[in-house]
Amino acid sequence: MLVQYLPQAKTMGELGLKANMSRDAALKAMAALRSVYAYNGEAFRKIFRAEEAASLPIEHATPLLNAGLIKKSRDGMFESDFRVSNVCDNFIVTDRFTSDRYGRVYPVYPDESDIFAKNIQVNKGDKVLDMFTGSGVQAVICASKGAQVTAADINPRALAFTKFNAQLNGVEHNMRIIKSDLFKNLPNAKYDAIIANPPFIAVPDNNAWFRHGSAGIDGLRLIDRFMPEAVKRLSSNGKIWMVTNSFVNEDGDIQVLKSFSKAFDSKASLAVKQVFSPSVAPLLSYTNVFWGAKNHAKWVKTLEDRRLTGVCRLIITAQNAAEWRVEELKSGQISFDAIEVYGRKPLMLKSQVVAGGWDEMLSRYAPVNAKNGRVSSPFILPVETKDGKWDFECRIFESKTKGKRNGINETYLVLKKDWKGNDAPYVSVRSLCTFGDMFHSGRCNCGPQLDAAIELVGSEGGVIVVAMHQDGRGISLVDHANAYSLQEKGLDTVQSYQALGLPVDRRSYKGAAKILRQWFGLKKITLITNNPEKIETCRKAGIVTIPFYALIPAEDLNTARARQFIAAYDKMHHRFPDGYLQKIKSKL
Repeated sequence: MLVQYLPQAKTMGELGLKANMSRDAALKAMAALRSVYAYNGEAFRKIFRAEEAASLPIEHATPLLNAGLIKKSRDGMFESDFRVSNVCDNFIVTDRFTSDRYGRVYPVYPDESDIFAKNIQVNKGDKVLDMFTGSGVQAVICASKGAQVTAADINPRALAFTKFNAQLNGVEHNMRIIKSDLFKNLPNAKYDAIIANPPFIAVPDNNAWFRHGSAGIDGLRLIDRFMPEAVKRLSSNGKIWMVTNSFVNEDGDIQVLKSFSKAFDSKASLAVKQVFSPSVAPLLSYTNVFWGAKNHAKWVKTLEDRRLTGVCRLIITAQNAAEWRVEELKSGQISFDAIEVYGRKPLMLKSQVVAGGWDEMLSRYAPVNAKNGRVSSPFILPVETKDGKWDFECRIFESKTKGKRNGINETYLVLKKDWKGNDAPYVSVRSLCTFGDMFHSGRCNCGPQLDAAIELVGSEGGVIVVAMHQDGRGISLVDHANAYSLQEKGLDTVQSYQALGLPVDRRSYKGAAKILRQWFGLKKITLITNNPEKIETCRKAGIVTIPFYALIPAEDLNTARARQFIAAYDKMHHRFPDGYLQKIKSKL
C-alpha cells in the first residue's frame, strides 16, 4: 500500500450518509437537490459550498435529511458536512474540504475533475475503468451514458463516496466498485476507456503534507507505475484519459509525456489540452506553496538542477498507433473562463514563456509525418564516394498534410550509421540540390559537402537528414534553373534569387529536428553545418547542438564555389573558422 491512512470511514453509514438507499429514496433525494439547485441557489451555495446554514422548505429538507446529506443546525436551519457539486447534470457528494490526515476525498474542482468530465468521451456499452476514482465522479458520469464501469481506489473512504454517488444518481447497476492498489485486485480485462485522475501533487521528499495526493518529488511516482499496465489493458481501439500536472523544462519538454512515450514504446497517438490559460505557471509559484516544508530547499534545488522551469495542467487522451503523434485536443472544448468557484472567476496562472510558448511546446511533439503521412520500412542503402563505401540504414518520412510549400509534400530521406555510444553523434541536416547532389555541378558546394557528410557519418556514425522537398533553398526546380541561368551572367546565388523576386532562403528545418529528437531520441548532437539557422532550430527542439563547420579545402574550390561561400558569409550570416575566408578570397 502506497499510503497509510489513519482511521477513517469505510462505509456510507460511517460517513453519515444513508447506506443502501432504496431507489425511491434516491429519486426523492435527487429531486430535492435539483429543486434547491435550480430554484433556491443561495441556499444550495450556503449549505453545500460555503459551510453555512440556510432554511429549506420541508418538502426539500425531508428527503435530504433521510439521505444523510443535511442535518439541522442549532438555530433550526439546515447545514451539511458534505460538499455537493453539479457535474454534467449529475450531483456528486464529497468531503467538504481536503485533509490527507484523514484520507478525505477531494471535492470536485472546476480546473480538474469538472473540466475533465466534460472532455471525456465514452459510448453506451463501452467497458470503462476509472482508476483513482475518488468520489466516483468520472465513473458516475460514464455510467450515466450507458458504459459498464469498474471504479477502483485504494482509499476505503473514496469507495464509500463512490457507492453513495452511484446510488444517488441511479447508475449503480452499471458500476462495479473495487478496492485495489492500482491493478492488483482487478480482473484481467480489456477496456475501451481507462480514466485516470491520479495524485499529481509533486512534493518534497519525506513531506507529511498532501500524503493522500502526493505523487513524489517529480509528480510522476504513481503515473510511472500506472501507465505500463494501463497500456496492456487497452482494447484494440481503447483510449487512456488523464488529467494531471506536469513539470516543464526550459526547453519546453512536458515531463509527463515521457511517461506516455515510454509506456507506449513511442507508438501512440496523443491529444493534449491545456487546462490553464495561457499555459505554464512559473516553477517558483508552485514550489512556494510548500514553503517551510521539510526538505523544501533541497527539493527546489533538485528541480532546478533538472532545468525545470514551470508547471502546466493537462488533459491527455492516448491510444495505440503505428507512430508517435501528439496533437492538440480539439473535441469537447471547455472555456475555463466560464467556470466559477464560489461565485468568483478562478485565479488564472501567469504564463511562463517556455521555448516560444504553448504552440511551440506542443509542436515539438507533433508527428514526424502528419496525419495520412507515411514512414517507410528500413532498408540497407550502400553508398559510395570517391574515398570509400558505407552501408547506411535508410528510411523515408513523408507528410501529406503539413508543411506544404508550392503544393509539395514534406519528404525526408534519412541515413543512419550506428554511433557506438557517442553522446553527441555527427548529424548533417541538408536539403536536396538536384544540380549539385545529382550532377555534381561546379557552380555550388552541395555535392562536395554531401560527400564530406557521408564520409564523416559513415566512418564515425550518426544521422544524415535530407529534405527532398526543399530543392534550391525551398524554391521549385524551375525557379532553381532560372537562378542558375542568371548566375551564368555573373550574379551570385543571393543576387540571382533576388532578381527573380524569390526569398533568399525558404527552407525550414523543424521537420528534420523533430525526426532527430523523436525518432532517434537525440538530445545532443555535433551538427555538420555553417548555417546558424540549423543550429538554432535544433536547439529550440530541445537538442544540445555543437557546431562542426562543414568545409571544403580551399584549394579544391573553383571560382564559382568560392563566390558562393563568400555570398553565404556576407549575406546569409554563415559561419567559417578564422582564416578560411581569406584562403577562399585568394581564389578570386
